[in-house]
Amino acid sequence: MAILSVSEILTYIQTFIKAKHPQVDVTPGSDLYDLLFYSSAQVARRVFEEIEKVQNNQSVLSAESDALDLLAKNYNVTRRSASYATGEVTFYTPSFTSDITIPANTIVGTRGTNLTPSIRFRTVKSAGMSVANKSIYYDSTAVRYQVDVSVTSELAGTIGNVDSQVISEVISSVPNITGVVNNAPTSGGTESESNASIRQRCLQAFTVSNIGTIYGYRKLLTDNFEEVADVTATGPFDANAIRQTGVDVFVIVSDIDMEENLVQTTESFTFTTGDPGYTPVYRPAISIDTLLGTSLGVIRTFIPYPQVDADFQFIRDYTGERALSVESADRFEWMPLGIMPTSGTLVHITYTYNQKVQDLQEFMDLDENKVVGADALVKTGLKASTYLTLTVSYFPNVDTVSEKQKVISALTQYLSEFKFGEDLELSDLVIVAQTGTWTDFKITGVDYVVFAESQCYVYIEEKDATRYMSNGVINILINEYVRTGAITIV
Repeated sequence: MAILSVSEILTYIQTFIKAKHPQVDVTPGSDLYDLLFYSSAQVARRVFEEIEKVQNNQSVLSAESDALDLLAKNYNVTRRSASYATGEVTFYTPSFTSDITIPANTIVGTRGTNLTPSIRFRTVKSAGMSVANKSIYYDSTAVRYQVDVSVTSELAGTIGNVDSQVISEVISSVPNITGVVNNAPTSGGTESESNASIRQRCLQAFTVSNIGTIYGYRKLLTDNFEEVADVTATGPFDANAIRQTGVDVFVIVSDIDMEENLVQTTESFTFTTGDPGYTPVYRPAISIDTLLGTSLGVIRTFIPYPQVDADFQFIRDYTGERALSVESADRFEWMPLGIMPTSGTLVHITYTYNQKVQDLQEFMDLDENKVVGADALVKTGLKASTYLTLTVSYFPNVDTVSEKQKVISALTQYLSEFKFGEDLELSDLVIVAQTGTWTDFKITGVDYVVFAESQCYVYIEEKDATRYMSNGVINILINEYVRTGAITIV
């Protein structure tokens, strides 16, 4: 039904009364109009608003907030929670004469003001500096002793995404520590899932589980793994195919979930003279942490490249046909001029690998999930970390510190919801930074923004590739996805 405005209701009442009683004055300013018509129209309008709300709440396409959450449960869809920002801080001191211990859950934060409260973070594990190894903590450039520790924001959401150099207060008591700083921005904090995203997942619930299609692969993995944000796939006949046979299933897993699924393990192998190196059993491998063996009768911890006198070099497979999967060619190779183990002796390798990819591949390989004869290989998507530089002009008499944080939060939230292959467009960035549109809050204190297009780019670590904005757009490939790297407001 049509929802009438107050003026439309008033016109209807005036027309109705005039038709029944032509002699009655129903013009604006008359007693009847002011005392009865206007108040009745206001009440009627409220009734229409409630009717409109009930109408909207019948469909996932128009429902909002709690009503949308209730409807989504009918599709077995639950709104994803906000995530916490993570980063690294550096604790420092000019000197120390006894061991320093920084316990897990040590609280640090930004400097608060009367208008802007401190944004607080907690260390995720204990750390410290020992007098016995004092020299390894000394930074000759900063002229101080320091140690880096990972932190997580106390509050979930984009509020935890802060600029570099702004975490400056040690809120917990840590003896002998004189200061703290974050040398890089914190990132990964996102708001709870947007209405648009949850609507899309509800509609996706209608998709038939035909696993041999992009939609089928997406539904299969996002339905069964909450941490999987998006899925795409390419087959041998696709223009963007990486392999000539089989299907590549690319996944986006949230940064925090991905970090939690990086698992360290140790295994051993027998070295034989002439062996070029070794490929770990569990892949994709992220790093070689230690390599221990025997050389000339002496137990040796072999030195990794790029350290001086390196014995071996870790090579991650980013470009092969099966790169970033459980079948990737991640390996280490012995350096020609380095020291090698004695032939016939055991070498013990401790390394970190991505357990989440293993879990997803095992799930895809279950008989009920496989397409007969298909070689479906799960791969991590390539994150295009986005670096933006912009100038912001504010309206008079606004708290510019608060408005700046709103702009950063709005852009961070917007970038956190990109799917595979979605291009980054300057016109959209301007709208988000100036108004907050496409996020769950609005920006009201910004007059205009100007992005430095020459300083807007994405960096893809796996490819060691930087892609700059050109003609207002950065093109993103089908197996790539945009996320926040750093946002600088000048």
